[in-house]
Amino acid sequence: MSSSPSPMAQRIAQADPQETSTILEVAIVAATLTLAGPAAAQGPIGHGGTAGSDMARTRGALCQDSRGQALGGVQLDLAEVGDGVQDGDWRLDGSAWAGGDISRVRVGVSAAGSGESADTVEVEVFYVRAFDPRWHLLAGLGKDFGGDGPAYLTAGVEGLIPYGIQTSAELLVDEQGEVGARFEAVSDQRLTRRLILQPRLEAGLRLDGGVEAQEAEAGLRLRYEVRPELAPYVGWVWSHNAGEAPGEAARSGSGLVVGLTAGF
Repeated sequence: MSSSPSPMAQRIAQADPQETSTILEVAIVAATLTLAGPAAAQGPIGHGGTAGSDMARTRGALCQDSRGQALGGVQLDLAEVGDGVQDGDWRLDGSAWAGGDISRVRVGVSAAGSGESADTVEVEVFYVRAFDPRWHLLAGLGKDFGGDGPAYLTAGVEGLIPYGIQTSAELLVDEQGEVGARFEAVSDQRLTRRLILQPRLEAGLRLDGGVEAQEAEAGLRLRYEVRPELAPYVGWVWSHNAGEAPGEAARSGSGLVVGLTAGF
């Protein structure tokens, strides 16, 4: 029993060879996409389509950073007032840096005083070089512009030890040839999503003719992160100072502090 050709068959039969070839190519491509589904339209992850574009952007950002893109920032670690402040009733500790992932320049400022006067304004300039993802070498110089302290050279190391404790150790040699050392350990213990408890220890040593403790401070600060870059805090600080000059009486004390940390 014969049947008449379908309209599609008649259309193909009447078409010239070139048009017939084009129709067949379009049909093959349409069938391939239909069988392959959405994955074929989007392309393999990492090579095309939406997912590939996201990964490509991420890889591009990582490559740009790892190739030494210039970055920078400002961090205010402590800005506090209270009875617990050593050598005054207010204290500021902050730093600014510029550079890349491997090496950068950092300027640190530490100031303390009473009222509107600053008793100490110590400025340090460091060259920082990473030798491990968690450890950096430091080299630089510093001077206390608020007092009569001499300028000094400093070298040291900073990094992260187990339990998330950020540590630093510096060796200092001043222009008079006196040698000293500084140590610091800070740890952020997250209690809730916004509430963070921070133990902090600082110590300074004299190393001329032996090891002698010059100053020490232990603090416990509780801060509330309004935003990751802005957090007010309250804390309790104990401090001890053995005296800057021979025969000077040692001073110790403790008290409450309130303050703010910020980053830009």
